[in-house]
Amino acid sequence: MQKTFHEAMRNRRTSLPATSLSLSKTTPVTISNITEARGILVDLMAGKELPPNVLGCLRAVATLLTPSTPLPAAKDQKMTSEAQRVRDASKERRISHLLTLFPASLSTHHTDFGLPCVVENPYSGEQLLVSGTSKPRVSNITFSTVTSATGLPTIAAEPNRPRSSRSESYWKPETPSTNGPESIHDSASCHRLDVAASSNSVSAEDSTARVATENHVEVEEDRENEPCSSDAVYATGKVEFCPKEINEDPYWAQLPDWNFPIFDMYEKNKETCLSRLTYRIFQQADLFRIFRLNHQKFFNYFHALEQGYWNIPYHNRLHASDVLHGVYYLTCNSVHPQFGQGVPADSQDEACPPQPKSLRDSPAITVSETMSALELMALYTAAAMHDYDHPGRTNAFLVANEAPMAILYNDRSVLENHHAAESWKLLQDPDNFFLDTLDAAEIKRFRYLVLEYILATDLKQHFDIIISFNDRVSSSLDMNNEADRMLVSKLVIKLADINSPCKPYNLHLKWTERICEEFYMQGAEEEKRGITITAYMDRSNPQVAKLQDSFISHVVSPLSCCMNEAGLLPILPGLEEPEIMINLRHNHAKWLSEIVPEPEEEEELPEPQPEQEQDQQSCSSSGVGTGNGTIEEECSPISESPEKLERATTSDESDQADAQGPEIR
Repeated sequence: MQKTFHEAMRNRRTSLPATSLSLSKTTPVTISNITEARGILVDLMAGKELPPNVLGCLRAVATLLTPSTPLPAAKDQKMTSEAQRVRDASKERRISHLLTLFPASLSTHHTDFGLPCVVENPYSGEQLLVSGTSKPRVSNITFSTVTSATGLPTIAAEPNRPRSSRSESYWKPETPSTNGPESIHDSASCHRLDVAASSNSVSAEDSTARVATENHVEVEEDRENEPCSSDAVYATGKVEFCPKEINEDPYWAQLPDWNFPIFDMYEKNKETCLSRLTYRIFQQADLFRIFRLNHQKFFNYFHALEQGYWNIPYHNRLHASDVLHGVYYLTCNSVHPQFGQGVPADSQDEACPPQPKSLRDSPAITVSETMSALELMALYTAAAMHDYDHPGRTNAFLVANEAPMAILYNDRSVLENHHAAESWKLLQDPDNFFLDTLDAAEIKRFRYLVLEYILATDLKQHFDIIISFNDRVSSSLDMNNEADRMLVSKLVIKLADINSPCKPYNLHLKWTERICEEFYMQGAEEEKRGITITAYMDRSNPQVAKLQDSFISHVVSPLSCCMNEAGLLPILPGLEEPEIMINLRHNHAKWLSEIVPEPEEEEELPEPQPEQEQDQQSCSSSGVGTGNGTIEEECSPISESPEKLERATTSDESDQADAQGPEIR
């Protein structure tokens, strides 16, 4: 699997869409595409600085884009009634799966997708709004490195630096010197100097000198960015990074696994966990070679980044490392995308139905194969940045208390805007700017992608992104389209950010303890300020099981289920469904078993009917014990049988030791 991943990384273009490795080989031309192209040309021709010859060429292209006869409809628009029926059924089934995850009390007002208009986020107390006006619009424009989100040019394209798309390395190995100092050009890039010199041998002396000077500068620049030697050591403050030592870390053997021992690695490398993991993932993705990244600046930045994370229980550098690993897992392991395919009619109508056996019939690819190297580097970098300088308080708390940060960002995605702005400000330090080998267009595109990925982690956008993805999957999601690739990448980083309930139970319990402790810290500050303590943040009234049940039902399950149905979750050999879904159901069942039903208010019950007296007596004999040793009778005509109550009581007592909510000190 790793070999296939490396080969795909080497054969991929860097900043242009990876059309040769995409899911579909052909893209139908529609009238909307032609209209969009003509609109871009018209905007280009509006520039007064264009030379006459360029303006004439643009006019000729615009004329060619105006056919004399109507453009035939694309094949995907000529769908048979049967295909349309399958598509509609698939869409309705996805909506029904999401709808079953919400309690009836929240379903009083629904959007045209059948989702509740307002859903409370149990992790922050915020109200997540699901827009009910119209379907979210997803642009069909294919972005490039010189276009903005509107599809219009924003910066002139500059010549790209050499990028190797071949399997061999960009640098040649140095050969031993045989002719003394005169053989200095036998280094990594001397072949370009020799070629340039020979090609200009018949030119004038001044031209020859100019070419030699330019190539000499290029040789020196290439030497600066050559791969580090195996014994190189890079000092960053008081910390030294040795790539050879990092590569020999035994934890990397489990890097492609979902249950990667992130806590064990953190205990061994508390101050450098994030930077070491980022280096290893960049190396696995071959990003150092493709972009000729400067190792010293790379370590300077990512070590400064991890030092900027606060020493708080949850939103720290350990969480950033875990999210980065989650993104890597979802992009480097093989998946079986089901884009545009209907769900079998006999599939079970449950919140998270089992993976259909026909899933493996689709081609196995990795998400990274469909992305360009620039998009992949932006996604990994955003994962490391996404919670930088997090204060351990929620957006709702900052807005309610009019924190300077909330005022600065107008109460909108306060923390996410802060993470993105501060982490990019840190990157602008000349000693940290490891992107100096990218041209201006690539840097602009990289920044745009990083900001989009970080802002997508705001749970306010949770349902908007899910609805957009489901709408695209049920119609024509195409990984040739940069907008669709960005949408998939947003899902990837979002799932990695909230992956705790999808991990094995022992890891999930550790993360639960940390998030609860951070919540209790906020609750203590709210109590000190004399304001109402946010739900689930009162240390004196812990409700861990209810917190996790609400978070899994309302936030994690809708996201993981839509990715599962689209075939974007890796499946281990021998399993019929992803381990992410298996862990999610197991952990959810654990928390549900711990929820203690709230005591009902005592009400005067009517005289039992004769046929109910026997049931009353049997229920009384299996009543629930109270604190003073008496037996409290809880029975009604629709109550559970004594056998079920007895089994539930026994199960609760037996699981109390290992399934009880986290003990917070």
